[in-house]
Amino acid sequence: MKNNITYTQEDQALVQALNRKVQAYLKEKSLTKYGTTGLHVKAAVLFLAYATSSVLIYFSSTTMMLYLLYMALGLLSVFLALNIGHEAAHNIFCKNKKWNRVLVYIFDLLGASSQIWVYKHVHTHHTHTNVAEVDLELKQGKIVRIFPQDPLRVFHRYQHLYMPFLYCIYTLVWMGYRDFKDFFSLRQQLAGGRPFRSSFIFFFGKLLFITRLIILPATLLPFSIWTILGAFVIFHLAASITVTFALISTHVGEHTQFPVPNEEGQMGHSWVKHQFMTTSDFATDNRLITALYGGFNHHLTHHLFPYLSHVHYPVVTEYIQEISRDYNIATFPQPSIWTAIGSHFRLLRRRSLGGEKTLEWMEM
Repeated sequence: MKNNITYTQEDQALVQALNRKVQAYLKEKSLTKYGTTGLHVKAAVLFLAYATSSVLIYFSSTTMMLYLLYMALGLLSVFLALNIGHEAAHNIFCKNKKWNRVLVYIFDLLGASSQIWVYKHVHTHHTHTNVAEVDLELKQGKIVRIFPQDPLRVFHRYQHLYMPFLYCIYTLVWMGYRDFKDFFSLRQQLAGGRPFRSSFIFFFGKLLFITRLIILPATLLPFSIWTILGAFVIFHLAASITVTFALISTHVGEHTQFPVPNEEGQMGHSWVKHQFMTTSDFATDNRLITALYGGFNHHLTHHLFPYLSHVHYPVVTEYIQEISRDYNIATFPQPSIWTAIGSHFRLLRRRSLGGEKTLEWMEM
């Protein structure tokens, strides 16, 4: 896997203009790059709601109540991961680095591997976004064709029709299959010289998750194992739909690009322009989506300023749009989450036909 990709050093004036705007904003408001009290309160409320729902499961008197609580856990899992785990992975949830390292483990509590997620998200996705075989977070199985250089298979003709159903089990496949596959294939990178510790964290997190959502409820509640497994599936349906709405709206729309380095691993553009080419915003005017998704909808801002907490994104997004106009750089924000999803499925349709009619990315 080629990961020694380099970028040109152009667009330094653009970078400096953006940095000046952000630094002036932080100084004027007497803020730091880290999360504010408002973020910490929101995170505490979300965690309390998750903990309350987890406890209320054991007071379920009907199957409907059980299913609704598992659905709530699925939704809250995504919001907790994005508002706490995502911020902590970038060391910006709070100023204390030790607390950030601890809070990343919320992924393990929620059923995903924190080690794998941090490695793929921080060390491959953010460095080389949308680059085939290098951006491990975007890399998917053969069932879906996203990268234009991927081979076109017969069943891809229908991918825009069957992928909505597969997206409904996204987290089930992620936590139950892909995490294990990635753990064994990336074991050396994840271990960091401490293989026992790495293995313990991974397997303990998986066991804890299964114990909380299947073993204990099946043991303590007056429901059949099939009812509990049905609730577990509903958990994943809720979590899958919620998280895929965000994931497919940021890097895999009809206007985003999938740059390819030359044989020497060199890109023909700068890293900052690469982010404009590969990343899209959606529903940035929707405060509820911004709050629940932890600023994930301000995704271009996140990629240009990954060291900045999402509490600052609404302001910084305006700066980026202003400066992109000044420097004639195109952006493709989607006004709503629904238009972003529509753009994604138009991309799937285009990839299903072959004879790529990829939009040229132009400075406009």
